[in-house]
Amino acid sequence: MPSHNSAGPKMKRLRSLTSRARSSEPSSINSEASSLLSSLPQHFATAYVYIDNTPSGSTRSPRFEESEGLRRSSRCRKERLSQLERISEDENQSDRKTRSADRSGLSTSSSRRAGPSSPRKRIKRTRDDPNSEAGSIYAHLKGLPDLFAVDNDIMFCGINPGVKSSHSGHHFAHRSNHFYPSLHLSGITQQRMKPEQDVDFPTLRPMSLGLTNLAGRPTAEGSELLPSELIAGVPVLLEKVQVWRPRTVCFVGKGISEAFVKGLKQAGAIPSARRESKQRSGAKAEAQDQDTLGHTVLDIQIPAEVLRADSGGAKPSSQRKPAPGSPKAKRLHYTKDSAKDDSGYGLLPICVSHAKRTDRPLRLDEVTLFFVSPSSSARVTTHFLDDKARILSGLRVLVEHLKSAPASVVGRKYDTMKDEPGQAQQEPSEGASTKRVELQMVDLTAFGLRVGGIKPEVKQESPSFS
Repeated sequence: MPSHNSAGPKMKRLRSLTSRARSSEPSSINSEASSLLSSLPQHFATAYVYIDNTPSGSTRSPRFEESEGLRRSSRCRKERLSQLERISEDENQSDRKTRSADRSGLSTSSSRRAGPSSPRKRIKRTRDDPNSEAGSIYAHLKGLPDLFAVDNDIMFCGINPGVKSSHSGHHFAHRSNHFYPSLHLSGITQQRMKPEQDVDFPTLRPMSLGLTNLAGRPTAEGSELLPSELIAGVPVLLEKVQVWRPRTVCFVGKGISEAFVKGLKQAGAIPSARRESKQRSGAKAEAQDQDTLGHTVLDIQIPAEVLRADSGGAKPSSQRKPAPGSPKAKRLHYTKDSAKDDSGYGLLPICVSHAKRTDRPLRLDEVTLFFVSPSSSARVTTHFLDDKARILSGLRVLVEHLKSAPASVVGRKYDTMKDEPGQAQQEPSEGASTKRVELQMVDLTAFGLRVGGIKPEVKQESPSFS
């Protein structure tokens, strides 16, 4: 077997024969190349394959067989290694994109279009109908008990229990909810309460609180409730107000107050805007007002800093519909430093009377007022925690005003202000700025409720959450 030293000249000779075979003498040269190839060492001989004739009659240069695992130069190895690294990096990157697209439920193309600044897609929930064939998906959840005491200062009314509240048995129990922090920041509670302490609300001091909901069926979101469920909760809430007689009722969310007012108008408990405008048109209707509206509209003095839900009249520019052909207004993004839209929050222009006698003027402690605060959910972007506390501080000021003058007389429209026999009307404190508002009294007989409900016993058993 030839040694490695003699293989060098033979390889040179073989290369020259190969170059000559490309030009003119393929047959003779190929025979000489075959003899030289047989004399080379085995690892050199298997390195090249010589093809005499191709289908087209041309000859080809020796081609390298990669399957034999032969030696390569350092430069070839580096190039091959860099090529493999690029291929591996491209494959890993494509795998990562595919996995991220699978997790998000989107295709690779859509995930490429959605940049890092794109908002998180919110789950769109549908109405949950408990009367359907499939039934409610929340049928296994239980409602929450009401927490009341006689003559509570504030009765907070939510829309319905959430899933977390239903599991824990306490109101506003989700850890991200702003209800308890906003109560403390507004001064309604002296310390920051926890959901487990809601059973102590009816006996709190200096302000006693109550907790209830407009609808009793638990869902993950209030939007899953049927509109009929909210309307059906209106007379139930009025009956609770008649029995427990709170000074104020605070709706924790603008949508709850709108559903409540809608239910009152549908039942005819308060006049709708169209009906009221018809009654006020013409001199003949003015005389009729003194007989009808004169006994249902009340005048009351409240602190000037308390917001009114019906103030402003026209909708803000952000809620107005653009004129045809005008450019679409940009959506207003609220931040902690930007101005907030407080329209729809504050004192509602309605009230409920608890007086059994209607032949004398009413006192402030015989009337329940209604207030609207922003939703305590952390998903509310129009009002942050400090804004919710700011609006609730107006409710605190209103309650303090009502408690400071419990025997003051409420004036009825078109009537003169009269004092209760044996009781003098209290004047507002010095330096206190007040404003006069008109409140529409709710007609409880429209729901079959008796004016001046039966006062319950003061003693109340603590609710059980078993």
